[in-house]
Amino acid sequence: MPLFVNKKKIEDFETIEEFWAKYGDDLRAAAEKFKQMNPEAEKMKLLYVSQREYATIDWGTDNICTIGSDEATTCHVIVLHFQGTGIVSLGHIDGSKVGFGVKGMLNEMKAALCKGSVDESIQYPSVDLYMAGGFCDNRGISQSNTMKLLKLFMKQEINIYIQLACVSELNDVVHEGNHWPVVYGVGVSFGKNSRFGLGLLDIYPAYFPKENEEVIPQITLRGARLVMDKTMRSLYDGKKKQMTIGPYDWFWDILKNDDDTRDLTDGEIRRNFSTSPLVEKPEFSQTIKEQYKYLADNVILQSTKNQVLHYILNPEGKWVPT
Repeated sequence: MPLFVNKKKIEDFETIEEFWAKYGDDLRAAAEKFKQMNPEAEKMKLLYVSQREYATIDWGTDNICTIGSDEATTCHVIVLHFQGTGIVSLGHIDGSKVGFGVKGMLNEMKAALCKGSVDESIQYPSVDLYMAGGFCDNRGISQSNTMKLLKLFMKQEINIYIQLACVSELNDVVHEGNHWPVVYGVGVSFGKNSRFGLGLLDIYPAYFPKENEEVIPQITLRGARLVMDKTMRSLYDGKKKQMTIGPYDWFWDILKNDDDTRDLTDGEIRRNFSTSPLVEKPEFSQTIKEQYKYLADNVILQSTKNQVLHYILNPEGKWVPT
């Protein structure tokens, strides 16, 4: 099925430069408006999606106020919304297993609409697509991610309408001769006062403080699994209304001990662990150290690799283990 922008069908293209030349003008105004919004901090009744995760919710039945993700430098945060419904899926894409992630998001949305298993005989609503993240990085990783996503969406068996593409070139700013992303994170809520128009999602730049385990559970574990696990993971079980973390399969025979990071400078950690060292947030190096320390301290995971952690959202808007 076709991919559209401003009701214009997107024809096939060979390079990302060709795509921007053909359709950049149709996308620029929304991207500029999005970049000018002030980032908002979200805390309660939040479903936070980390890197290589995706989650699907239905605002008709879920008690979640906000779904979102941040810390996207060369990554992209994508949001899919079934038009005319409260069903939305958000994913944090870094280029690994992108097709698996997109397919998983769409299948979860279909299952939510069917209240169970996917029924291919149903004529599903069209999908609104919102993307943010990435910039003109010198390795071209952002542009590659944008290209992968666009090509994938053009292959889906459903009409998809791009509402926002604040990615790569359209999310770029130059400071002192260096390129930086403008938007690092995205928050999504559902209500009558959407900044994208009547009946649409409210999507805005956002950041998410991670100090409170009851707001964002197991963030160090979820980050640490990226060391070995390249797959996209579904985070939320819409039937059971619970966050599902794991299972993760750890390859401890080749896993580095935290001693490997303990003696590195912040600059060395940025260069070794980031696809875009210059533009990472100040806390990036400390986060990496905490993840490797967590792995070294929790060797018990070697024998409990199939362990799954579950959390539900209590009436006070906090995630509590079940």
